[in-house]
Amino acid sequence: MIMRPYQYANKLVQALPPELSHTVALLALRGGLYPRARGRTEEVRACLSQQVAGLHFINPVGMAAGFDKNAEVMHALWKIGFGAVEVGTITPQPQPGNPRPRVFRLPEEQGVINRYGFNGQGIAACLPRIKKAFEAQDRGVFGINIGKNKLQEDAVADYRHMIEHAYAYADYITINLSSPNTPGLRNLLDEDNLKLLLAGMRAAREKIADKTQRYVPFFLKLSPDMEELHIKQSIDVAAMFGINGLIVSNTTIERSMLPPACAYRDEIGGLSGAPLKARACQALEICARHLKGALPLIAVGGIDSADEAWRRIGLGASLLQLYTPLLYHGLGLVEEINSGLHQRCQQNGYSNISQAVGKML
Repeated sequence: MIMRPYQYANKLVQALPPELSHTVALLALRGGLYPRARGRTEEVRACLSQQVAGLHFINPVGMAAGFDKNAEVMHALWKIGFGAVEVGTITPQPQPGNPRPRVFRLPEEQGVINRYGFNGQGIAACLPRIKKAFEAQDRGVFGINIGKNKLQEDAVADYRHMIEHAYAYADYITINLSSPNTPGLRNLLDEDNLKLLLAGMRAAREKIADKTQRYVPFFLKLSPDMEELHIKQSIDVAAMFGINGLIVSNTTIERSMLPPACAYRDEIGGLSGAPLKARACQALEICARHLKGALPLIAVGGIDSADEAWRRIGLGASLLQLYTPLLYHGLGLVEEINSGLHQRCQQNGYSNISQAVGKML
């Protein structure tokens, strides 16, 4: 079997140390070494497309935040077949993140532990690329994931700063309060802190929306490590302050799903990939049952097959996001999932993927 150039690039990426492989993957995408999405029939396009939070998604599979941290390869990701690309997490000021090594592969478990700590170039450096991507004609949905700088004590000020700079060039903005790798960040999900923060976010959006006559949906990304009551409290506060959707979920600090012999079991950081499936599904189901369709849900965490994608949709997700499974399954996973979702819709008599949302509840 003859391998294509992007397949060689994928093997190289898997053979390199984790953080270096991420850099090489970005270089490969910038150089055009990636699979292009296959053309879809009208029937398939009609089946996979949806309106969610007022936005048109040509298919439900999105690239999760964390891969394109500095908004460098959005066009390549859309051409691969992602219906949406979420860049970031981007912070107001550039910061180096945590000391290296800070990312660890778990190949036997098909997971990754990372403690990057919002490393990135900052919004000013990213903005020209963001603007260019947003104004392009041949693009999918474009999300910007925003966070605070590690040393900033005034979280509201940092998130407002990000909204003021990103609002004009985003289809949606994700407020990331759930990364375990920035000290104190998850405390912002506590009820009183969340109310204060989201009140500031809402005020910032209202001011800009009045000025620009443009409304940008806000999504909130939740942690899988929250107790059920805490999840429900966060959902209620989010709805109260105009959040338009929830992303479920970020990485976990729990390690009980890893075998004792796992080499990196005791490394500090967020665990992603296949080991996260059960916790992510549990959080998704809690959200879906509590919301009863009041807000759309975006599932992320170990979605590594069409079967797993179909499961998340059945548990209430309208949209999906991928990241860690791409390391182990390659970029062809995007088309595999989209094709598999269409087949499952046909098998169940659904003309559109939205008809399958929540059918397992």
